[in-house]
Amino acid sequence: MTFSEKFDWLMGLTGTPNSLLARVIEQDPSYISRLRHGKRGIPKHADFLEGAAAFFVEQCTTEYRKKALLEMAGEHDPAAFDAPEQLARKLARWLMAEIPDRPDPVGLLLNDMSGMSGKKMPAKQPSRTAQGDMLVFYGEEGRRQAAAALLALALQQDGPATLMLYSDESKDWQHEVSPFSYEWAGALWQIILRGGRIRVIHKISQDLDEMLGVVRLWLPFYASGAVEPYYYPKLRDGVYKRTLSVVAGVGAAFSTSIGQQSGGVPTFLTTERMAVDSFTNEFTSYLSLCCPLVHIHAQGTPRYAQALQDYVGRGASSILQTDCLPLVTAPEDMLEALYARTPAAEREPFRRFCGEYRQRAAQHVNEHDLFHLLRLESPESIRGGKVLFSCLNLPAGTPPLAYTPRWYAEHLRNTLQMLEDCAKYHICILREEPAGYTVRAFEGGEVFILRESPANILFRVTESTMASAFWDFLVHKRDSMARTNRRQTATAIRELLEQFEIPE
Repeated sequence: MTFSEKFDWLMGLTGTPNSLLARVIEQDPSYISRLRHGKRGIPKHADFLEGAAAFFVEQCTTEYRKKALLEMAGEHDPAAFDAPEQLARKLARWLMAEIPDRPDPVGLLLNDMSGMSGKKMPAKQPSRTAQGDMLVFYGEEGRRQAAAALLALALQQDGPATLMLYSDESKDWQHEVSPFSYEWAGALWQIILRGGRIRVIHKISQDLDEMLGVVRLWLPFYASGAVEPYYYPKLRDGVYKRTLSVVAGVGAAFSTSIGQQSGGVPTFLTTERMAVDSFTNEFTSYLSLCCPLVHIHAQGTPRYAQALQDYVGRGASSILQTDCLPLVTAPEDMLEALYARTPAAEREPFRRFCGEYRQRAAQHVNEHDLFHLLRLESPESIRGGKVLFSCLNLPAGTPPLAYTPRWYAEHLRNTLQMLEDCAKYHICILREEPAGYTVRAFEGGEVFILRESPANILFRVTESTMASAFWDFLVHKRDSMARTNRRQTATAIRELLEQFEIPE
């Protein structure tokens, strides 16, 4: 691998935009782009690479990312992440060294399959039909082989691939943690990074844990904006089950089973064009009967702005969990400081958004109960400049704004004033580590989950079973907390204000 290939791979693995890394290592985004695309060789003065390597190590927070980084860098000890500085230095050395290409395990699997003859094979091993355009696999291991082969075919295409997935059969073979699960996830990421699209129809299960587990597995892929999740809204009898995976114009894998049948079920893989087109039409026809499972809105799109309006103004009681104080009570001079940092072209639209949002939020909390599960910051964190002001729609390119003790105290005091003035606003003080997301569930309605990143992503859950599950979760969390009345909550906030040594 060349330097640019390794550098681009790390950027893709960690989902890092050029602009974000440029800010971290104090370089120009265009320079980062040239490094990624091989238009610049290994830098002669590459001290900044250690900073970049440290950033990449820090971004590897999931097991898949950690395992992939360790394998690529030639490190075999998972405990290496316990010494991040040492690991970063090793990663920087790996970046600087030109090494030969490593074989792709998915590609190796496909090569093994392509060399198979048409003779009879043992059970659970792939066999090929006489026509040469169909492979047959058996059992759960066969499902893995078929999936790996289909994804490898997708990655062999010159352009972006369109992947269509549906299954109401058991997916234990896919979801259990194993080397295959890492390879499967890595192949999906490669498809996404190459501009591909994935449409997946999820099974809505009566087993809520199973359904949420599937969504949790897919959540990182949802965040890419390249995955469209759907579900079939009507009941099915669960007798005749089917799995269908299609790479448009390339290949299709499919299987069928009855009830709880699992062992020995054959999975077929075909690359015959008419068959692939037929399966594509089958998937598209079924998709037309489905509904979006999770609406995914990226910041900067019209649907994101509309979703934020619904997020703040739906006509129902709600429970809100945040790591930060509400925008509606933010001090005016702090907002003005934030506006001044905003790129000139975005300043007035952003100012207008904040004004409309604050007005709608104030109106809503006067009409509907809002239970706010709120985490408060310590004076030490504020004085250290470690706490950034959080905003739902901060324009790209706006430098982050850290709280000063005066700003945070004033923001907290305004929130206390709203608690005392508004009978429908309730605060439950969270005493836990930051969650890293904002979630708001409306009674009998939708759920909004905001994940802050270089560009915010808003997940909007409309499927009733999932929405009810989120609502029940937040109700249980609210009710299991130490119950305090409004006066006790107000007293706790005043005691925190006193620690800032700023008189009320």
